[in-house]
Amino acid sequence: MTKGQTSLHLDAANCAVSALSDDAAANGWLLHLRAAGRRGTTERAYRQALDYLRRFTQARGMPPLAALTTEHLREYFLSLYKRGLKPTSVSVWYRAIQQFYKWLVAEGERPDNPITRIPAPRVADEILPHYSPEEVQRVLDSVGVRNRDWGALRDRAVILFLFDTGVRARELCDMRMEDLDLHNLSILVHGKAGKQRQVGIGYASATAIERYHRRRKVASRWVFSDQHGGQMTFNGVKMALGRRFKAAGVLFRGCHAFRRAFAIAWLDAGGGPEDLARLAGWDSPQMLRRYTRATEGTRALAAHRRFSPGDQLQTKRA
Repeated sequence: MTKGQTSLHLDAANCAVSALSDDAAANGWLLHLRAAGRRGTTERAYRQALDYLRRFTQARGMPPLAALTTEHLREYFLSLYKRGLKPTSVSVWYRAIQQFYKWLVAEGERPDNPITRIPAPRVADEILPHYSPEEVQRVLDSVGVRNRDWGALRDRAVILFLFDTGVRARELCDMRMEDLDLHNLSILVHGKAGKQRQVGIGYASATAIERYHRRRKVASRWVFSDQHGGQMTFNGVKMALGRRFKAAGVLFRGCHAFRRAFAIAWLDAGGGPEDLARLAGWDSPQMLRRYTRATEGTRALAAHRRFSPGDQLQTKRA
């Protein structure tokens, strides 16, 4: 192999793996993520996981990233637990490293994926935070339907829209005016990894959006904009909603809690799970249960009252 060559090969004597540099591996993989449509939170989480792995291996004099063994990675994941990271956080970093080595194998930079022999972290079933319809109503009432301030009208429309559609906050920020169809009560959502889906809008949300647009001071290409007509950021949405929730005396549990609230409210109202999965953009049926676990017991009891096998019997009354 010539000097400076970066391709991986197996040493026939001891099957050790020599590899491309850490910088080349990291840059190639991150470029692959962006080309595949990974962005925002996912890209940052994956980058953070790889950066910590690099610091960990370099501090201990381990081989380059592309040449690490299963034993090296076991030591790395053990260090994450020793740092106090929860299984849910370790699970995110596990998936990131798993994808990194999957890419290396696909690119021919190594013959195997060393993480396949390490079980994924066991994540306990947790009740994830969500908002009840009563809490959402309290915040909406606090903002006021007759408030003529454009900022208040925007925030009210955002709250209604998130609860009504279950879209991610980052998807909301990316919505352009040409994606919105108030006549047919729908909007085109640009989701993760470049996936698109059509989402329905209720009359209440459509009315709130129309009222906000009518009072907006500047023209904008974005459905929800800042005061200058520019695109809202995730942090901008989070800060605006945090203020509204605080003013209403309701605990703000983050933007993603709206997505869970939407899923729960949909099923509680009798909506079908298949339609819900399509609207939410879920490919995995496990995601449905994860988002709606908080009230699945209540729904099961309500279903039993409707479909009780004992009550179906033609039993004689005493």
